[in-house]
Order: sequence, then C-alpha cells, then structure tokens
Amino acid sequence: MRSSITQILPICALCLVVLGCQTAEPRQSMSPGVPAGAPNVADIIASLQTNDTALSNFRAAGTLTLESPKLKSIQRFPSGIVAYRRPADLYVVGKNALGATLFKLTSRDAEFLIEFPAVSNTDDRYYYSFEGEQFADVPFSVLPADVAREMFMPVDWDTVTQDSARLTGYDPQSGEATIEIDLSHGLTRKLTVRGEPWVIVGNVLRNSDGSPLSETRLSDFTENNGVRFPARSEAWFPIERTRLSFDLRNIRINTELDAALFNITWRPGQ
Repeated sequence: MRSSITQILPICALCLVVLGCQTAEPRQSMSPGVPAGAPNVADIIASLQTNDTALSNFRAAGTLTLESPKLKSIQRFPSGIVAYRRPADLYVVGKNALGATLFKLTSRDAEFLIEFPAVSNTDDRYYYSFEGEQFADVPFSVLPADVAREMFMPVDWDTVTQDSARLTGYDPQSGEATIEIDLSHGLTRKLTVRGEPWVIVGNVLRNSDGSPLSETRLSDFTENNGVRFPARSEAWFPIERTRLSFDLRNIRINTELDAALFNITWRPGQ
C-alpha cells in the first residue's frame, strides 16, 4: 500500500481546502521605490478577504497532474470530482481516461480516508489517518489540506495585522502589485496580486533564511455567485522537487452539497 500512497496521496492533497477569516485593516505600508499612484495595501487586502469569506462551498470537475523524482512517471488523472464545504470538509474522486475510479479521498481537518477501489487486496485498498503524520517515502510531509491551502487560499487573514503587510511593488501597465507579509517563526509570504477586482496570481512562502518552501501560480479566474476563483493552479515545492497542477472545470460556487459526501465511516480494524 505504501506504493499506492506514494502516487496518490500528494495528488489528493491538491484538492481545494479554502479558508477565509476576518482581520484588522492594515494601514498603508509601502517599501521605497514603489511608484506614485500605487494602490493602498489595506484596500487590496480588504478585497481579497471579502472574496474569501464569500465562499462557503464549491463543487467542480478537474484534472490533476503530479511530477516528482520519487515517482517513476508523471501521474495524470484526467477526470475527477472535487467537493468542498467550509471550513475544511473535502471530498475527491479521481478517474482515469476510461472513467474508472482510481481513488477516493474524504478529508476533514487532520482526519482523512483514502480509498483505492481498483485494488483487490483489502489491506492495500484503504489508508486512514486521524491526525497529522509524516511519511519518508511520499513527496510531501504535510496533510492534504495544507498543500491545498497553500495553492488556493494561502493567507489566514486573521493573522494579518496592521504592521505585518506592506506593498513592495506595483506595475501600472499590468495592474500587478506585490505584497509581503511577515508570518510567525520567521516565515514570510510574498503575494503577487492583480486587479481590479483583486486576485492572487502568485504566492511564494519563504523560510527564515529566505529560501522558498513553495511557489504557486494561479490563473484562469472565473466568477460564480460573486466569488472569484482560479480554474488553474500550479505549485512547485523545491525541497521535494515536486510540481503539482490542478485544472478545474464546471465550477459551481456555493451550491447544494450532499452532507453524506463528507462522512468518514471507516476506522482501523475494519
């Protein structure tokens, strides 16, 4: 089963856990060299926060792709379903080109269940975890929700204070601005945003020594029920030398979802 986890768990981790919180409004903080007429960082953050908090759930079809030196080849799942319910409930079905289901993932906070319906051996068909774990033989040592959050909604706005965010760049021609946010433990986050209305198109998380931990690009934004959402995301994790991409289609925002999708019924011993 470890081989199945190696190929499937990181891909499942892509699947779209998103968070939105409230924050105090930062004052205008601007680095030297930012041109006159640059937008106010507080206005940008307020716009991004409003968009995040407007999302309660979504459902979409999607294609998932994974490249990693720990895998023998590029793993691509051309057909799948993703359903999310705030604050952290996730359901994913991945299929091959013929429509056969290769995996199912149900994730709720640190608890998740992965199923491999095509695997005949019962011991290898399921993988269950009720708390965060690290695996030496998979491309990531984080939870599915952690990777998904980094790719789609990386900022916990509740932690953004008046002094932690500053505008470091602005290009009037492209409409792109850069914002740097100081995080705990010496981490920093650099956001590239495009407006207006404002969306995050780039996200770099750096360690205390300045080395990148993750780099993400978001594009093909659509607006559904007043929520701006990226249809494509691509992330690079330098430590693992792993690249992920996720293409969504038929995105439905704030739709009716069956609550049973997020039930985790399997337990160890079954």
